[in-house]
Amino acid sequence: MDDKSRFLELLAKKKLNNATLTDIAELNLLCKQYEIDLNSFNDSEALLKIKFSPKNLPSQQQTQKSWENFKTKVALIDVEAEETVQVRQLKTKKPSVIYAVAATLIISLGMGFLFFNNNFSQADNLNIVSTQNGSKSKIQLPDGTQVWLNSGSEITYNDQFGLKTRTVTLVGEAYFDVKHDVKHPFIIHTKNLNLKVLGTAFNVRAYANEALSEATLIRGSLEVSFPNRDNGKLVLKPKEKVSYNDTEGTRFSAQASTIEAKPMITISKVDYSPKEKVIEEVAWKEDKLIFRSKELADLVLDLQRWYDIKITIANDSLKDKKFTGIFKNENVFEALDALKQTYPFSYSYNKSTNSIIINQTN
Repeated sequence: MDDKSRFLELLAKKKLNNATLTDIAELNLLCKQYEIDLNSFNDSEALLKIKFSPKNLPSQQQTQKSWENFKTKVALIDVEAEETVQVRQLKTKKPSVIYAVAATLIISLGMGFLFFNNNFSQADNLNIVSTQNGSKSKIQLPDGTQVWLNSGSEITYNDQFGLKTRTVTLVGEAYFDVKHDVKHPFIIHTKNLNLKVLGTAFNVRAYANEALSEATLIRGSLEVSFPNRDNGKLVLKPKEKVSYNDTEGTRFSAQASTIEAKPMITISKVDYSPKEKVIEEVAWKEDKLIFRSKELADLVLDLQRWYDIKITIANDSLKDKKFTGIFKNENVFEALDALKQTYPFSYSYNKSTNSIIINQTN
């Protein structure tokens, strides 16, 4: 992709409010390189007529040196991505689940001049990788740690990563295979869980719009603490899961003979699904959506992210109905038809808004 095409792509993402901090930084750099003042263009036709004549391009030797410096600051990201398949009408055959990366930190060699200028804002030091609904991605962090991001998720780390600790922030769901490093603990911050490891593999789920946060250990050891509670720390063993529910529940206190409200923290065992040979909590990595006795209100959140579609439950009486199942290659309509076999309901699809409404069957 040439600089002009990239410039127009970044500008479109900015106009649609879908640009990351890295996108904005790259757009600003292109404007500076080609002396483009966005405020001086009043319409798209004028933008298309911009002549991209580079100013003071660095030499090939300078560019190569800058690229080597760049590789020491951020990981080369190995993203397995294709265009996301949008949900089609009921007659559509089963599509395969296709990965797409919403925003990654891939920057071309032609941007080697990035490190010639030291006057960038602090926002440029923040590295953000995110995935949109209906997509997944795999990345490699600067230390060699492998991260798989589920739909609608975002991971953030800054340029201090790896100096004293390896710290990231996660919103959504991700599977981590952490590179072992005794001197630099790997720390993950989420809204309700803080996780600390030296080298291990585990799954973390902490979506902003869900009350339940979970961490599931696959191998190694995982230290868990709770930023919103003074509960000390827990250490998970392989095939253990810690769950934190920030919805106020009720617990009976025998000493005070009163009902007191407390968020719920539980530890449970996880195991492989007998049929699928995969642990339910990490099945999404293999394009499988597995759920057991899950309330429809919670399952709908998964389906919205999985299929990139808006789903509304019209009747409150349906929200607590529980479902169990496995989805692999089904499209959203086939998935809903399968759920109807457990508990009858009807649904309608609005193509113009790409949305579904679920109704109680009379």
